[in-house]
Amino acid sequence: DLGRRDEALVLEREIFAKDVALFGQGHKDVSVDVANLTHTLVELRRFAEAKEILREHLSHAQQSTDSDHHVVLRIRERLSYALCRDPAATRNDVLEAATIMLDVVQRRRRVF
Repeated sequence: DLGRRDEALVLEREIFAKDVALFGQGHKDVSVDVANLTHTLVELRRFAEAKEILREHLSHAQQSTDSDHHVVLRIRERLSYALCRDPAATRNDVLEAATIMLDVVQRRRRVF
């Protein structure tokens, strides 16, 4: 960790915006951008923004591919992580995170 997450966030936002303009929301490259961007947001403790982006992108990713696709599973893992890392998480948030992760693990075992 070089302590330059704020700088990384600016770059990740730019890359995300450019890829969305180029490929559209459901493209796999955009999903990778979402995973990177939201990882940084969580590290910066911007949980609400990370969860909002993940939930929005998850619907786009699921429309363009099936629920077992590795990109969809990665986005769901990130959402679970953001839900349970948030200090303001409610009991329902933690239960949702656990439910998501259990489903992701089961799908990965079955598919991969």
